[in-house]
Amino acid sequence: MKHIFAFLLFCGCALAECAIATAALPKGKVGVGYSAIITTSGCGTGLSFSTTDGSLPSGLQFESGGKISGTPTHDGWFCTKVGVKGASGSASAVYWTEIAPPTPLSAAPSIASASVTKHEIDLTWDAPVPAPSSYSVYRASSAGGPYQRVASEIRARAWKDSAAGGTIYYYVTTAVKNGMESVCSNEVKVVVP
Repeated sequence: MKHIFAFLLFCGCALAECAIATAALPKGKVGVGYSAIITTSGCGTGLSFSTTDGSLPSGLQFESGGKISGTPTHDGWFCTKVGVKGASGSASAVYWTEIAPPTPLSAAPSIASASVTKHEIDLTWDAPVPAPSSYSVYRASSAGGPYQRVASEIRARAWKDSAAGGTIYYYVTTAVKNGMESVCSNEVKVVVP
């Protein structure tokens, strides 16, 4: 009788159902690394995660162990149904994830010098904070523009141009980071002798 009673007590215990325990996914931002972990309970071993409806924000993907990582490439709200399968069952949960737009650059570079040697124009500028990934140079034939971009993807804080004698150009630079461009720098006038 002792054995039957013990067996009944054991069988009366409820086994945990497979469930996703993560209540919400964190917000992200375009161009900034993202990481989140989907946790589970009662699903056993050998877990496999996937999106069963919708999709993860662009630039993010599942890794082993329920980790979502990557760098978001588009802003907006994304609805994703996540599924998990394990040795003890399966479960799913729906998540709304907000990916914010990139932080625009608020500071422009400042042109520190513009010099002319023969027909070569040398521009140098100071870097804004936060540091950009590249710079663009714009040129106009009259003060205040309109400017035309004459160089982009410049990694250094200097650039060379050339012009015929008697030419007058006006230059501005911009800083670029995460696909966002700053406002224009101060304008400098260059007269080629």
